[in-house]
Amino acid sequence: MKLDKYELELLKDIESDKNIEQVDNYEDEVFAAKIAANNFLTKT
Repeated sequence: MKLDKYELELLKDIESDKNIEQVDNYEDEVFAAKIAANNFLTKT
């Protein structure tokens, strides 16, 4: 799979932990991300 420029930058940041923050409400953040992803994938 070939990654685009944004994906490569994101991967680089994740691997270096440069822009990663720990959150106190992890489960709430995961839930919100799942809703956002579902909304994005089902929008018409």
